[in-house]
Amino acid sequence: MEKEPQQSFRLSKSEVELLSKEYAKISCRYSRTRILGVMLYGIGTPIKDILARLAISRSALYRWLQAYREQGLDGLIDRRKGGNNARLTPEQIDELTYHINAYTPKMLFGENSATSDGDQWTVEDIYQAVWQWYGVKYKSRTSYYDLLDKCLLDRQAAEDNSNVTLPHRIVSQERRQKEQLQGQIQLRSQF
Repeated sequence: MEKEPQQSFRLSKSEVELLSKEYAKISCRYSRTRILGVMLYGIGTPIKDILARLAISRSALYRWLQAYREQGLDGLIDRRKGGNNARLTPEQIDELTYHINAYTPKMLFGENSATSDGDQWTVEDIYQAVWQWYGVKYKSRTSYYDLLDKCLLDRQAAEDNSNVTLPHRIVSQERRQKEQLQGQIQLRSQF
């Protein structure tokens, strides 16, 4: 059985309290994981348990410990900008979210929408919109999924907090009514 290396430092009660408060305040999962890793290590949790619990490598844990020793809490905060996240400005993301809220892909792209009915937004539609409107191409398909999820979550929140009927809903309601009417006419013509 491999012997655990002796842990090189312990956190004081006040350091644990400070890290706990920051952990509770921060929403970034990367920063939270780093803070938790340092806290667990600093209170004496076995390294193998920390690695398993956080699903991290030993070298990552040691980097975080070094960053904490050199920079304190600030060394654990995730400062990455992200290549794909930075491609659209917050204003452009708001505008894209508005378009997804207000229109179906078919209303904006006609026959060029990704699905045959064009009622639902897909990653392909988001790709087309982002390229056509902003001249931006993301590096991975996952980035489009993330962007679509963000816009749809914002859309869902808007729908949950509003009694406003969005234009694409009006069109869908009108289409359903028209299809129902056509169905009734066809039934009548059969008799």
